[in-house]
Amino acid sequence: SKIIRTARKFTGEDTPLYVGVMDTSTERVKENIKIAEDNGADILVVTPPYYLSSNTQEEIVRHVELSARYASVPVMVYNIPRCTHTNIDLSTVKEIMEIDNVIGLKDSSGDWEQFQKEVFLKDKNNSFRILIGAEELFGVGMLMGADGCVTGIGNYLPELLVSLCKEAKRGNAEKIKKLQHKVTSLRAISFVGDFWLAGLKYACSVLGLCEEYLSLPFQPLTKFQKLSVRNILKEEGLLSYEGSQILRSGRYQN
Repeated sequence: SKIIRTARKFTGEDTPLYVGVMDTSTERVKENIKIAEDNGADILVVTPPYYLSSNTQEEIVRHVELSARYASVPVMVYNIPRCTHTNIDLSTVKEIMEIDNVIGLKDSSGDWEQFQKEVFLKDKNNSFRILIGAEELFGVGMLMGADGCVTGIGNYLPELLVSLCKEAKRGNAEKIKKLQHKVTSLRAISFVGDFWLAGLKYACSVLGLCEEYLSLPFQPLTKFQKLSVRNILKEEGLLSYEGSQILRSGRYQN
Protein backbone atom coordinates (compact mmCIF):
# COMPACT_ATOMS: atom_id res chain seq x y z
CA SER A 1 0.00 0.00 0.00
CA LYS A 2 2.79 2.42 0.90
CA ILE A 3 4.60 1.78 -2.38
CA ILE A 4 1.44 2.47 -4.38
CA ARG A 5 0.71 5.67 -2.47
CA THR A 6 4.31 6.83 -2.93
CA ALA A 7 4.16 6.14 -6.67
CA ARG A 8 0.86 7.99 -6.88
CA LYS A 9 2.39 10.97 -5.09
CA PHE A 10 5.32 11.19 -7.50
CA THR A 11 3.39 10.57 -10.72
CA GLY A 12 0.65 13.05 -9.91
CA GLU A 13 -2.88 12.69 -11.21
CA ASP A 14 -2.08 13.29 -14.88
CA THR A 15 0.10 10.18 -15.35
CA PRO A 16 -1.66 6.77 -15.39
CA LEU A 17 -0.44 4.54 -12.57
CA TYR A 18 -0.24 0.85 -13.45
CA VAL A 19 -0.22 -1.51 -10.45
CA GLY A 20 0.50 -5.23 -10.59
CA VAL A 21 -2.10 -7.30 -8.73
CA MET A 22 -0.89 -10.72 -9.86
CA ASP A 23 -1.03 -13.60 -7.39
CA THR A 24 -1.47 -17.36 -7.06
CA SER A 25 -5.27 -17.47 -7.33
CA THR A 26 -8.22 -15.41 -8.48
CA GLU A 27 -9.39 -14.78 -4.92
CA ARG A 28 -6.00 -13.43 -3.89
CA VAL A 29 -5.95 -11.21 -6.98
CA LYS A 30 -9.32 -9.80 -5.92
CA GLU A 31 -7.82 -8.88 -2.55
CA ASN A 32 -4.91 -7.17 -4.32
CA ILE A 33 -7.30 -5.31 -6.61
CA LYS A 34 -9.06 -3.74 -3.64
CA ILE A 35 -5.75 -2.67 -2.09
CA ALA A 36 -4.52 -1.20 -5.38
CA GLU A 37 -7.73 0.70 -6.06
CA ASP A 38 -7.95 2.03 -2.52
CA ASN A 39 -4.47 3.50 -2.89
CA GLY A 40 -4.83 5.22 -6.24
CA ALA A 41 -4.23 2.71 -9.05
CA ASP A 42 -5.52 3.77 -12.47
CA ILE A 43 -4.88 0.50 -14.29
CA LEU A 44 -4.46 -3.01 -12.87
CA VAL A 45 -1.97 -5.49 -14.32
CA VAL A 46 -3.07 -9.14 -14.22
CA THR A 47 -1.14 -12.30 -15.13
CA PRO A 48 -2.32 -15.90 -15.13
CA PRO A 49 -2.06 -17.30 -11.58
CA TYR A 50 1.49 -18.41 -10.90
CA TYR A 51 3.35 -20.99 -8.77
CA LEU A 52 1.01 -23.80 -9.83
CA SER A 53 1.64 -24.19 -13.55
CA SER A 54 -1.46 -26.22 -14.38
CA ASN A 55 -3.55 -23.35 -15.79
CA THR A 56 -5.43 -24.26 -18.95
CA GLN A 57 -6.23 -21.57 -21.50
CA GLU A 58 -9.89 -21.76 -20.43
CA GLU A 59 -8.83 -21.11 -16.83
CA ILE A 60 -6.78 -18.11 -17.91
CA VAL A 61 -9.79 -16.60 -19.67
CA ARG A 62 -11.97 -17.24 -16.62
CA HIS A 63 -9.35 -15.69 -14.33
CA VAL A 64 -9.16 -12.55 -16.46
CA GLU A 65 -12.96 -12.33 -16.74
CA LEU A 66 -13.46 -12.53 -12.99
CA SER A 67 -10.64 -10.09 -12.26
CA ALA A 68 -11.93 -7.56 -14.79
CA ARG A 69 -15.49 -7.91 -13.50
CA TYR A 70 -14.38 -7.31 -9.92
CA ALA A 71 -12.22 -4.29 -10.78
CA SER A 72 -13.61 -0.78 -11.00
CA VAL A 73 -10.65 0.49 -13.05
CA PRO A 74 -9.32 -0.92 -16.36
CA VAL A 75 -7.27 -4.12 -16.52
CA MET A 76 -4.11 -4.79 -18.56
CA VAL A 77 -3.22 -8.47 -19.06
CA TYR A 78 0.46 -9.40 -18.77
CA ASN A 79 1.91 -12.42 -20.60
CA ILE A 80 5.24 -13.35 -19.00
CA PRO A 81 5.64 -17.14 -19.29
CA ARG A 82 9.09 -17.29 -17.69
CA CYS A 83 7.52 -16.17 -14.40
CA THR A 84 4.04 -17.69 -14.59
CA HIS A 85 5.12 -20.90 -16.38
CA THR A 86 2.07 -20.50 -18.62
CA ASN A 87 1.91 -18.82 -22.03
CA ILE A 88 -1.24 -16.98 -23.05
CA ASP A 89 -1.93 -18.47 -26.48
CA LEU A 90 -3.04 -16.37 -29.44
CA SER A 91 -6.52 -17.92 -29.40
CA THR A 92 -6.80 -16.89 -25.75
CA VAL A 93 -5.69 -13.34 -26.55
CA LYS A 94 -8.58 -13.17 -29.04
CA GLU A 95 -11.02 -14.07 -26.27
CA ILE A 96 -9.44 -11.68 -23.79
CA MET A 97 -9.82 -8.82 -26.26
CA GLU A 98 -13.60 -9.23 -26.03
CA ILE A 99 -13.77 -9.05 -22.22
CA ASP A 100 -15.29 -5.87 -20.85
CA ASN A 101 -12.88 -3.66 -18.88
CA VAL A 102 -9.75 -5.28 -20.37
CA ILE A 103 -7.91 -2.58 -22.30
CA GLY A 104 -4.76 -4.31 -23.48
CA LEU A 105 -1.96 -6.85 -23.29
CA LYS A 106 1.70 -6.58 -22.43
CA ASP A 107 3.60 -9.41 -24.09
CA SER A 108 6.98 -10.33 -22.59
CA SER A 109 7.04 -13.83 -24.06
CA GLY A 110 9.73 -12.94 -26.59
CA ASP A 111 7.78 -14.93 -29.20
CA TRP A 112 8.06 -12.66 -32.23
CA GLU A 113 5.64 -14.63 -34.40
CA GLN A 114 2.91 -14.54 -31.77
CA PHE A 115 3.53 -10.86 -31.08
CA GLN A 116 3.07 -9.98 -34.76
CA LYS A 117 -0.23 -11.84 -34.84
CA GLU A 118 -1.36 -10.03 -31.68
CA VAL A 119 -0.66 -6.70 -33.37
CA PHE A 120 -2.63 -7.85 -36.42
CA LEU A 121 -5.61 -8.50 -34.14
CA LYS A 122 -5.78 -4.76 -33.50
CA ASP A 123 -7.33 -4.44 -36.96
CA LYS A 124 -10.50 -5.89 -35.41
CA ASN A 125 -10.25 -3.97 -32.13
CA ASN A 126 -8.19 -0.83 -32.55
CA SER A 127 -8.88 0.38 -29.00
CA PHE A 128 -7.10 -2.68 -27.54
CA ARG A 129 -3.51 -1.78 -26.62
CA ILE A 130 -0.55 -4.08 -27.32
CA LEU A 131 2.64 -3.38 -25.36
CA ILE A 132 5.93 -5.15 -25.88
CA GLY A 133 8.14 -6.25 -23.00
CA ALA A 134 11.10 -7.66 -24.93
CA GLU A 135 13.63 -4.84 -25.26
CA GLU A 136 15.41 -6.55 -28.14
CA LEU A 137 12.17 -6.41 -30.19
CA PHE A 138 11.09 -2.89 -29.24
CA GLY A 139 12.06 -1.06 -32.42
CA VAL A 140 10.66 -3.54 -34.90
CA GLY A 141 7.63 -4.09 -32.65
CA MET A 142 6.78 -0.40 -32.73
CA LEU A 143 7.15 -0.32 -36.51
CA MET A 144 4.74 -3.25 -36.71
CA GLY A 145 2.12 -1.29 -34.79
CA ALA A 146 2.70 -1.92 -31.09
CA ASP A 147 1.42 0.83 -28.81
CA GLY A 148 4.42 1.01 -26.50
CA CYS A 149 6.99 -0.82 -24.44
CA VAL A 150 7.54 -1.45 -20.74
CA THR A 151 11.19 -2.27 -20.12
CA GLY A 152 13.92 -2.26 -17.50
CA ILE A 153 15.82 0.46 -19.36
CA GLY A 154 12.84 2.75 -18.91
CA ASN A 155 13.71 2.96 -15.22
CA TYR A 156 16.84 5.01 -15.90
CA LEU A 157 16.59 6.25 -19.51
CA PRO A 158 12.92 6.75 -20.41
CA GLU A 159 13.80 9.50 -22.90
CA LEU A 160 15.51 6.93 -25.15
CA LEU A 161 12.33 4.87 -25.35
CA VAL A 162 10.16 7.96 -25.85
CA SER A 163 12.37 8.97 -28.78
CA LEU A 164 12.04 5.52 -30.28
CA CYS A 165 8.24 5.66 -29.96
CA LYS A 166 8.15 9.06 -31.67
CA GLU A 167 10.31 7.85 -34.55
CA ALA A 168 8.10 4.78 -34.96
CA LYS A 169 5.05 7.02 -35.37
CA ARG A 170 6.96 8.92 -38.06
CA GLY A 171 7.95 5.66 -39.74
CA ASN A 172 11.64 6.62 -39.55
CA ALA A 173 13.22 3.17 -39.84
CA GLU A 174 16.80 4.45 -40.07
CA LYS A 175 16.50 6.48 -36.87
CA ILE A 176 14.81 3.55 -35.13
CA LYS A 177 17.71 1.32 -36.13
CA LYS A 178 20.17 3.66 -34.39
CA LEU A 179 18.03 3.99 -31.27
CA GLN A 180 17.44 0.25 -31.10
CA HIS A 181 21.20 -0.27 -31.21
CA LYS A 182 21.43 1.84 -28.02
CA VAL A 183 18.64 -0.17 -26.41
CA THR A 184 20.31 -3.46 -27.29
CA SER A 185 23.70 -2.26 -26.00
CA LEU A 186 22.21 -1.13 -22.67
CA ARG A 187 20.29 -4.38 -22.41
CA ALA A 188 23.63 -6.09 -21.76
CA ILE A 189 23.46 -4.65 -18.23
CA SER A 190 20.71 -7.16 -17.42
CA PHE A 191 23.09 -10.02 -18.17
CA VAL A 192 25.77 -8.87 -15.74
CA GLY A 193 25.53 -11.08 -12.68
CA ASP A 194 23.32 -14.06 -11.94
CA PHE A 195 20.05 -12.13 -11.59
CA TRP A 196 18.99 -9.58 -14.21
CA LEU A 197 17.61 -7.11 -11.67
CA ALA A 198 20.97 -6.82 -9.90
CA GLY A 199 22.56 -5.17 -12.92
CA LEU A 200 19.56 -2.93 -13.52
CA LYS A 201 19.37 -1.84 -9.89
CA TYR A 202 23.08 -1.05 -9.80
CA ALA A 203 22.83 1.00 -13.00
CA CYS A 204 20.00 3.01 -11.44
CA SER A 205 22.06 3.57 -8.30
CA VAL A 206 25.10 4.75 -10.27
CA LEU A 207 22.87 7.27 -12.05
CA GLY A 208 21.61 8.59 -8.71
CA LEU A 209 18.08 7.21 -8.91
CA CYS A 210 18.04 4.79 -5.96
CA GLU A 211 20.12 2.61 -3.67
CA GLU A 212 21.46 -0.67 -5.03
CA TYR A 213 19.82 -2.87 -2.37
CA LEU A 214 18.14 -6.10 -3.48
CA SER A 215 15.53 -8.11 -1.62
CA LEU A 216 16.89 -11.26 -0.05
CA PRO A 217 17.99 -13.82 -1.09
CA PHE A 218 19.29 -12.01 -4.18
CA GLN A 219 22.90 -10.88 -4.02
CA PRO A 220 24.38 -7.58 -5.25
CA LEU A 221 26.96 -7.50 -8.00
CA THR A 222 30.62 -8.17 -7.32
CA LYS A 223 33.17 -5.37 -7.73
CA PHE A 224 34.15 -6.74 -11.14
CA GLN A 225 30.51 -6.94 -12.25
CA LYS A 226 29.88 -3.38 -11.08
CA LEU A 227 32.83 -2.25 -13.17
CA SER A 228 31.26 -3.99 -16.18
CA VAL A 229 28.01 -2.07 -15.68
CA ARG A 230 29.87 1.22 -15.33
CA ASN A 231 31.78 0.51 -18.54
CA ILE A 232 28.53 -0.08 -20.44
CA LEU A 233 27.11 3.18 -19.12
CA LYS A 234 30.28 5.01 -20.15
CA GLU A 235 30.28 3.48 -23.62
CA GLU A 236 26.69 4.62 -24.12
CA GLY A 237 27.42 8.15 -22.93
CA LEU A 238 25.53 8.03 -19.65
CA LEU A 239 28.56 8.32 -17.39
CA SER A 240 31.83 10.18 -17.79
CA TYR A 241 35.02 8.16 -18.06
CA GLU A 242 36.11 9.71 -14.78
CA GLY A 243 33.12 7.88 -13.32
CA SER A 244 31.82 10.81 -11.32
CA GLN A 245 29.78 12.87 -13.78
CA ILE A 246 26.34 11.65 -14.84
CA LEU A 247 25.57 12.54 -18.45
CA ARG A 248 22.13 11.00 -18.96
CA SER A 249 19.90 14.07 -18.97
CA GLY A 250 18.31 14.80 -22.34
CA ARG A 251 20.85 12.90 -24.40
CA TYR A 252 18.23 11.11 -26.49
CA GLN A 253 15.61 13.82 -26.68
CA ASN A 254 14.66 14.95 -30.19
